[in-house]
Amino acid sequence: MCVASQAMPSPSPTDRRVWRLAFLLTANPDAASTLVSILPAPRHDAIEPAILDRTIIQNARSLPRADAVNLSATPLCAPATLTLATDALAAAHKLPRQPLEAWILKRIDDLDDLHIARAMDCSKTAARTHLAAADEAMALRLADRLPSALAALRDYIDSLDPTPLIAAHRHRRKIRRANRLKIAAGLIAAALLLVTYITLRIILESR
Repeated sequence: MCVASQAMPSPSPTDRRVWRLAFLLTANPDAASTLVSILPAPRHDAIEPAILDRTIIQNARSLPRADAVNLSATPLCAPATLTLATDALAAAHKLPRQPLEAWILKRIDDLDDLHIARAMDCSKTAARTHLAAADEAMALRLADRLPSALAALRDYIDSLDPTPLIAAHRHRRKIRRANRLKIAAGLIAAALLLVTYITLRIILESR
């Protein structure tokens, strides 16, 4: 089993939801952290849960998925749990986009049909159709391991604290931004020197 970490302060409930759902949809922790950073600040705490999930899903559709599902090992999860959770998410990521979304919202987050339909921006009938397709595919891929793999994935994602991953992503963004500013400043300085040199040449040659 996994045990939730108490070592680091948690992000806001909204940021945690953004990261969690984006990570499940992409299997890419960096992409999930990016989404936490780029969604507009007014979303915090005030937005309706189904509308928040719709915003996450719509933005996650343009985020890069991981080439392969590779859940990070942590001291909080037993190796067997991590293996089963990885198998479940890897199987889910072989699904088409909308069945994947429906499966995560229902089988991982246990949300009701109306919430799922609103989050996916489709009818409840369409959402159920996508879920049925996902359930069938997942049963074929995981067979009798499906219940334990599903439980392991729920356990893993519920206990995973995204705080250090978000912090590391923000630190990398800060470094990249600082480097870009340094490069821009260097180019501007070089351009000013060139303009100064050309101006002086023109003045000297005109005398």
